[in-house]
Amino acid sequence: MERPITFVNEGQQIVGILHVPEGRGSNPGVVLFHGCTGSKSEDHWIFVKLARRLCGEGFVVLRFDFRNSCDSEGDFEDMTVSGEISDGLRSLEWFSGLPEVDENRIGLLGLSLGGAVAACVAGRSSLVRSLVLWSPVARPKETFERLMAVKGVEMGEFPVEQGGFRFGRAFWKELPRIQPLKEIRFVKGPVLMIHGSEDRTVPPMNSEEYQEVLERYRLPCERVVIEGADHTYTGTGYESLVIEETIRWFRRTLVERRRYARP
Repeated sequence: MERPITFVNEGQQIVGILHVPEGRGSNPGVVLFHGCTGSKSEDHWIFVKLARRLCGEGFVVLRFDFRNSCDSEGDFEDMTVSGEISDGLRSLEWFSGLPEVDENRIGLLGLSLGGAVAACVAGRSSLVRSLVLWSPVARPKETFERLMAVKGVEMGEFPVEQGGFRFGRAFWKELPRIQPLKEIRFVKGPVLMIHGSEDRTVPPMNSEEYQEVLERYRLPCERVVIEGADHTYTGTGYESLVIEETIRWFRRTLVERRRYARP
């Protein structure tokens, strides 16, 4: 069953879709965080496809729009990463209170900048028992500076417009303070990183950096590189691979609850 839902964070409405498997009782759950300028559906509806597959495997899934994005309240110009981290923490609080969800078996997945947000949220919340990062941004400030330089965007005046989206001053001003590589050290469960070898938006070295940090602190993790895939796994073959790897991971860590050896 799929149904639209809303919840509130900092006085603003957040809009999402909840996928609930058939039957009664509490189930393992997964929350999805979209990327910058993305939405609860994401490119080529890959979040919809993932959510439906997970739901078919017995997971409750929440996909939603961060505030200031798509259907949720607010204007994109007011978007900040810290605001999305706040939304992420609130989404877990709301999700864990659902009668259909086993609060001791919640996973989290983030794509691109949503991966950086997920790393920060997982480091702060004891509710996250398993984490998956798709094409994750490791250093937000450096990533956005590089992307804007490549596109020839002038950074002298705000808001900065790119691709029909207006980025406000608050977004840029706080980027140096967003440090997902430091926050992920406090994650409470195993971490899977997936990256496309041909990702030109957020190169694979970003997930390598997460892996290095996790292994340095002896935290259980795996990294999968999908050869030929781009930033959002465009193409049915790549899409199928990333979805299958993700389902495998959440099944192992939230259903079978296998113990992962530390690196």
